[in-house]
Order: sequence, then structure tokens, then C-alpha cells
Amino acid sequence: MSNYQEALDNLPPSGGSGCHTALLKVANLGVIGKLPQRKIFNDLRKKVAGSRTVPDSEINDAIDKAFSDHRSGATTLKQKVTFQHQPIDRKAIMGELFKIGESVGDDFPLSELNWNADHDHIVLLERLYDPDDLLFIGELKAAGKIGENIRSVKDWIKAFKNGKKPGPHIIPNPLTGKAAKTKTNKKTFRGDNCIADFRYAVVEFDNISIGDQLNFWAAAKLPYDVLIHSGGKSIHGWVRLEGINTLSDWNTYIKQQLFAAYLVPLGADPACNQKRLLVN
Repeated sequence: MSNYQEALDNLPPSGGSGCHTALLKVANLGVIGKLPQRKIFNDLRKKVAGSRTVPDSEINDAIDKAFSDHRSGATTLKQKVTFQHQPIDRKAIMGELFKIGESVGDDFPLSELNWNADHDHIVLLERLYDPDDLLFIGELKAAGKIGENIRSVKDWIKAFKNGKKPGPHIIPNPLTGKAAKTKTNKKTFRGDNCIADFRYAVVEFDNISIGDQLNFWAAAKLPYDVLIHSGGKSIHGWVRLEGINTLSDWNTYIKQQLFAAYLVPLGADPACNQKRLLVN
């Protein structure tokens, strides 16, 4: 087991460092150690990180091959290992949350900020970030440019106090300020691999009324730091994250376990977890 753990702990990053080959090595050692297929998958899923996104199918293929090579007559996985999501009764759960939210009434700790108000954007930056945090604020599809739409919080506050208007979109998670490669091998300063701190997941519903959205946030046990009215039909809840340190952590615990297994079946917008926590 020590060899398995050592190989797992020293798994090279994806993107040209030999991660693909190392997946099979770890899987082989797991099979030799008589570990369950699900444990090997979960261990690898948590450890894989780097510039290239490694899908579940690639990890499963390595596990399949390991079992095929090391166990005579063993059957490979007919159904790939993934997180098993229990069915959710959306109508019943949301109905109960709405009732609870309605009963909360004036006790609801609503921190509602309108991004277009005169000073709310400055208050938000001062309350939620450190002065040296780097943030993207600008047009939705604009390329990230250091010193222009990617600046430190203290620089943004200074610019806003001097009359600069805030852009319509913000990436709530601080960025590294360093270039990284996209999936199409292009350079970016605002992509998945440019996140310095996985601090927030943005959650929104656009198919229920504003009143019911507020009832949801009043009742749901999600640790939000702020609720922002988009100016349209939705409220963006910034849910604070703990223990999400890598893109692999994000894909496993936020994308799969929080969004896919819980929030999306309840009607949340799945796009909120696709563009790396982009408010849109």
C-alpha cells in the first residue's frame, strides 16, 4: 500500500508531464493492493490536476486496463465509475424550502447588492477581498488583460472612486495574474487554470420568481457571503467555499457533488459552474 500511496502523492500534473501513463501505474498498484475500483477512482479523481482537463473516462480506462492485466478472468467495468446521484424530488424539496423561507420573514440576513448602484461595488470589494487580490471585471467574453480588466482590488477601488464605471461582469475568484493554456492551447489570464483562490461558487435560479429565490436563500443551508440582484430575473448567490484548493477539487466536489447532484436537479442554472464561477 505504501507504493500505491507514494505513486498517488507523486502523480505528475496533466498537460505533458506524463500524467496519462502515471494513471495506469497508480491503478496497477491499487489492483495489486486489492483496493476497490471505486476507491482507486476517487483517489485519482481527487489528485489529478494540471493544465489539461482529465475526464472521468480517462481515469476509468486506466482502471479497466489495470484490472484486465492483473486479474485473470476479471471483468472490466461495464458501467464507468462515477458519483451516484440519488433522485431528488424537486417540487417537494423546493416547496418545503419556500415555506421555511416565508416563515423567516424579517429575520432573513439579506445582503443584497446592486452591482450598478453608486457605491455597492466598492463596498463589495472592500468587504469580500484583500487589497492585493486580482480580479477580472469587464465584458463577459473579453480577453483578460493585466492592468486593464484584471487589476488588484485596491486598484479597482481607486479607479471606481475616481469615476470609472464597473464592468457588467466579474469573476468572483481571485486570479494568479499568470498566463495559462486553454483547452484549445491558447494563452489566457482568466481561464480555469488561472484561479488563485477557489473562494466562491455562484448559484442562480432564473425559472422561479424573485420572491421564491429569496425564500430559497433564507431557508437553504448554503454559506453565502452576498446576494446580488442581476437587474433581471435572477439573484446571484456567492457561496463561500472551504477546502477547494485545485481544479480537481472543484470538478469533484463543486461541479459533481454540489451542482450536478443537488443544485441543478433543484432548478439552478448549470452554467454557473461551467465558466469558472463567472457572474453573467
